[in-house]
Amino acid sequence: MGFFFFFWLKQFLISPSPVLVSIPRGANTKQIAQLLYEKDLINSPFLFQLWTKIKGGEDKLKAGDYLLNRRMSMSTILDKLVKGEIVIYPLTLPEGYSATQIASLLAREGYVDQDRFLKLVDNKNLCQELGIPASSLEGYLFPDTYYFTLDMDEERIIRLMIARFWEVLRPYQGRIREIGLSVHQAVILASIIEKEAKLPPEKPLISAVFHNRLRQHMLLESCATVIYALGENKEQLFEKDLEIKSPYNTYLHRGLPPGPISNPGQQALEAAIYPVEVNYLYFVSRNDGSHAFTADYQEFLQLKRKFR
Repeated sequence: MGFFFFFWLKQFLISPSPVLVSIPRGANTKQIAQLLYEKDLINSPFLFQLWTKIKGGEDKLKAGDYLLNRRMSMSTILDKLVKGEIVIYPLTLPEGYSATQIASLLAREGYVDQDRFLKLVDNKNLCQELGIPASSLEGYLFPDTYYFTLDMDEERIIRLMIARFWEVLRPYQGRIREIGLSVHQAVILASIIEKEAKLPPEKPLISAVFHNRLRQHMLLESCATVIYALGENKEQLFEKDLEIKSPYNTYLHRGLPPGPISNPGQQALEAAIYPVEVNYLYFVSRNDGSHAFTADYQEFLQLKRKFR
């Protein structure tokens, strides 16, 4: 008697190994029951379907990843699926990604359909509804660490990212008006700074260069805008690249381009509206991530020869 009690107690105290079950979006009760059966979590797909129907849960089972174990009753498993007690994974969207890169990352992780996501990005009605002063959400998909779940669709994910953008931007809106920019202009400028600056401390300096050039009605001559116009990530630009006919080519068109070229983070947004007070008009890459700055054109040419 003592041996059997000890064996039962040992079995009870040892926690069973968790089983990760991925319920795909759109799966019906029959498919879910079969998946649970194959994972040896239920004894009968038919009984699970019947119990789900009795409990009125047929249309309430939520997609996602679940940690279950083989000691759970069928009712407990059903309850977890109905409540959506899923495993939530963090996903970081890097600063400076374009909408296409964000869509690709989310698609690779299984959260969105890339084409549907990008169609929503360019949906003018959705832009208007979300308070975005543009015809595209490019630039407003705020880079951050998010906790998405598989039951979220493309629009819900976008709304979450735009809500985060407004949350971050709200304290800066007075400053944006103070320096004579619109929100859209501030985001465009921040998006260029994000792509040009590799080192965070240089972002306010690069911002100052662009602010100074705008005030003096000079061309911005940002290589990052040309790369965006080309639609490919080139390590080196050639003279012919600088001649591409595009409103985003700031070597040909004065002022800011018509829209953002990336989705900037908070540091780039701050830099765009709080440039340092310097007279720099030029910067040149040192090819190590840092830049040399100058206000003198001849010195700029010398720096170009030195580093290139």
